[in-house]
Amino acid sequence: MTNYSKYDITIFKLLQKEFDMADLRVQLLAVEKSFGARQLFTGIHTAVSSGECLSIVGANGSGKSTLLKIIAGFIRPSSGRVEITADGSLLDAEQR
Repeated sequence: MTNYSKYDITIFKLLQKEFDMADLRVQLLAVEKSFGARQLFTGIHTAVSSGECLSIVGANGSGKSTLLKIIAGFIRPSSGRVEITADGSLLDAEQR
């Protein structure tokens, strides 16, 4: 049996409330990334909404972490764009 402190339960309830409030959608529109002559990926088009799951799989060095950094707004794609909306409002990279 796992014992949770009042603190753990409070954090869980706050997180649950935060996620219940937002209707999120992540859209990748023609996302491409290259470093110099090395092109990691091209033309990624996909969308994921609240309640859906997406798996990103590939070999070592294929750009999985780079794609996640692009989605999070830490780095910019070479071309294309990522749109993240929360309750219909477009979020910029700083709000992600």
